[in-house]
Amino acid sequence: MKALKEVLESDDAEKIKARSQDLTEASMKLGEAIYKAEAEKNSGEPNVADDDLNKDDSDVVDADFEDLDEKKK
Repeated sequence: MKALKEVLESDDAEKIKARSQDLTEASMKLGEAIYKAEAEKNSGEPNVADDDLNKDDSDVVDADFEDLDEKKK
């Protein structure tokens, strides 16, 4: 970021593009590292949202249904 800030003061479009590309690549590497760290942190655990872990399913009813309108056709 520092290199890009410094080159932004110039009028050299090619240098600005090059430093922007460098920053983009660094950001991608950072994102990849974060993604890998999260994947390692969560390995072996079920892929369930935290809200789902605390959900009370006592009011859930497992049932079959029949569409009566379909039989009339």
